[in-house]
Amino acid sequence: MAELSIKSPAGLNEDDAHVDGEKGLLLLGVRKDTVGSLADTDGDRVPFQFDDSGNLRIVSGSSDGDKSDIIKVGGVAVSVKDDAFLEPPLGVGIEFETLGVLTVDGSAEGDKVPLKGTAQGVLYTQLTDGVNTPGILSRSTGTEQPVKADDALVVYDVGGGSASVSSEYRATTNGNGDATVVYTSGTTLTVTGAPFTLQNEDLVYVREVDSTANTAAIFVNGAGGVHLEISSGVVTKSGGTDFSANGVYELGFNGQDKAYSSAGNEIRTKETNDLSTHHVPSTLATVTNETSGTNYYYFDMDGFRTFSVDVDTSGTTPVDTLTITIEAGNQDDGTAQASIFYQDTTNAWFGVASVVDADLRWERDTPLATKFVRIKTVTAGGNNDADYTIFLKQMF
Repeated sequence: MAELSIKSPAGLNEDDAHVDGEKGLLLLGVRKDTVGSLADTDGDRVPFQFDDSGNLRIVSGSSDGDKSDIIKVGGVAVSVKDDAFLEPPLGVGIEFETLGVLTVDGSAEGDKVPLKGTAQGVLYTQLTDGVNTPGILSRSTGTEQPVKADDALVVYDVGGGSASVSSEYRATTNGNGDATVVYTSGTTLTVTGAPFTLQNEDLVYVREVDSTANTAAIFVNGAGGVHLEISSGVVTKSGGTDFSANGVYELGFNGQDKAYSSAGNEIRTKETNDLSTHHVPSTLATVTNETSGTNYYYFDMDGFRTFSVDVDTSGTTPVDTLTITIEAGNQDDGTAQASIFYQDTTNAWFGVASVVDADLRWERDTPLATKFVRIKTVTAGGNNDADYTIFLKQMF
């Protein structure tokens, strides 16, 4: 056996600078264009392998023993740009499954599913209504496409979230607005009862809630390709999805301030109740042949300022004596009106102690601060022949 004599230069130390002409051992390798072993038995010594470009071959060190070029990490294939999407999806890197229409992946909740995007690489996203029911953030075409800057934003949300726009007036389908709006067709709504003639520039938005489809949509006039026009009470929409025949609608529109009159250049106020209705008439009692004794007839002054009382005795003087007085009480603690404390106010209010066997009119025409008032009648004599009618009018 030949003896190999190796002579190495002395004095080469770690971290010393390289000097031209230095001698040393040459580390050799083998060019091997096809990946494969150069030894027959596990544990044999083999040289390094290089490919046809001079690159040292290395392997990923995967647990499955794959000794190919680095196309796997941890035994999972590495994605390559422009490769077709595979089922099952690759698990390394962020990938999109390109879809024109969204589909459901996974056979059960909790299954692994790929991200989904458009051919342009835009990720599909979803909104939820707070109870994990998904909605779709979509384009105005109504298809589940990504939102673009020049699209009309249509938010489908089962919760029917309100629009982030406002208006002076509202027309509603359910009748709780300033006017009424109802579905006419996929592109038209009809408005009735508006407080003035609507013009195109008055229209702000349309909000639709479709309880059948469990969706809501908002169309803002002049935004993202949506345009609203009105003629003879008919609102016509271009752009965006069609109106739904099952929808409940709200139309927002602007106009002059509700309290302003351009004709008179004035701010108007309106009484909830006209002045002609600021009174409540009633008949407290109609009595024929009053049995001798004491009787009371009550009325409540809450919400009223003044009152007047007429007592008509039919012009006939009874044999019995009929004495009439008036009393008032402020006790307002839930006690029944017949059981509170009363004070006689006949003289304080009307300057007489009582009225006996005669017609009367008592009018309290200055504001009165009291809770209950009662008319007191006392008949005596035992003949039971006193007749009278008591009329009341209260003013607020």
